[in-house]
Amino acid sequence: MDLSIQLSKGKERTAVRLVNNISPNSDYATIQLQAVYVRNIQDKSHTSIGWYDNYYQDKHKYKGLLIECIMDGKSDEPYDFKLGISRSVTGILSLDDAQNAVKSLKVIERKIENLSVLEGHYSSFEEYVMRFTRAINAKSYYVEAGQGSDYVRFDTIGYLRNAVLDQVESNIRILKARQQKCIA
Repeated sequence: MDLSIQLSKGKERTAVRLVNNISPNSDYATIQLQAVYVRNIQDKSHTSIGWYDNYYQDKHKYKGLLIECIMDGKSDEPYDFKLGISRSVTGILSLDDAQNAVKSLKVIERKIENLSVLEGHYSSFEEYVMRFTRAINAKSYYVEAGQGSDYVRFDTIGYLRNAVLDQVESNIRILKARQQKCIA
């Protein structure tokens, strides 16, 4: 099936891109999971990432959709989990974009809340991530492959939990070491 037809019917392969934001001089780090789709199922590299455009005929309006957490060296766990829409490309949010964002966020938030009713409140960022992926029906995820902007795709979404946990633990370890260095 042609990709444009898949997008219009909501039959595309939804994925998430794991982005670890830790700068060398900061006391904080963030981890984001951005909603993307798989453009080319045969290609496992970053060139297979598709970015949602929210065209009128597209069923899913996931442009800029992401979840994010913050962490620092003072805590052993990430905090401030957020579900939101990023519009950093233009910095402008039109009324139409805002209405689409609200509709998308309400649907996804409701799905996550329904999972909380069934399974109890999430107790960690990793658990929140997995509920988010279930809410958007993600089947794959992308992680950075070394330095730069190269990403590799994995088609077993269950392993995402460990990938997120590894990033969280690594960030907190680095941030705690920086904090200890500043104290000494």
